[in-house]
Amino acid sequence: MDQPTPVIADIVQSRKLPDRAATQQAIQEAINAVEKPFAVPAGMKPTVGDEFQAVYASLAQARRILVQLKLSLPEEVELRFGIGVGEISQVSGTALQDGPGWYAARAAIEEAESRAKSAQSWVRSWVGDAADNSRVADLNSSLLLEDFLLSKMKPRERRLTLMALQGQTQIEMARVEKISQSAVSQSLQRSGGAALIAAIQLGEGEQ
Repeated sequence: MDQPTPVIADIVQSRKLPDRAATQQAIQEAINAVEKPFAVPAGMKPTVGDEFQAVYASLAQARRILVQLKLSLPEEVELRFGIGVGEISQVSGTALQDGPGWYAARAAIEEAESRAKSAQSWVRSWVGDAADNSRVADLNSSLLLEDFLLSKMKPRERRLTLMALQGQTQIEMARVEKISQSAVSQSLQRSGGAALIAAIQLGEGEQ
């Protein structure tokens, strides 16, 4: 699955936001900060309404960027993501892209929204496969657990998980949060942050 991976995102309950312009700016700042280390040539940008689109280098890169984005958004803001697996192509004579990968991403974000309206209210991301949905079943199982863990995390737990995922040491994190190193370790274990990071790293090793 090491191929360009299209992603569609939208703002959850965007109509209820008191200041859409400020929210859009905060989201774009979070996107820019998360994507910067990856030097993404076609990073996530707003398109129409409350929607964003991006193309990442691989499925593994998309997952790592998106989980960091989920962790770094303002507490009152959430994005929903549809990740597509499949070929994408340039529409001749335009800057537009098309192809099965984009159709899969659209189907995936619709699936994520549908699940969030059911008993799985915590679902914020899904992967669609243009060729064979069974190929991404394991990843969607992992994303279900990821979104559930993130929905339960407190702001500090999210910050610590993000810093750990970005490679900061527990001593560095303790200094930032003005707590002890042991408190950092306990938080990562208690919140599930350490398990989430281990799952992501394991998944990247299997790509």
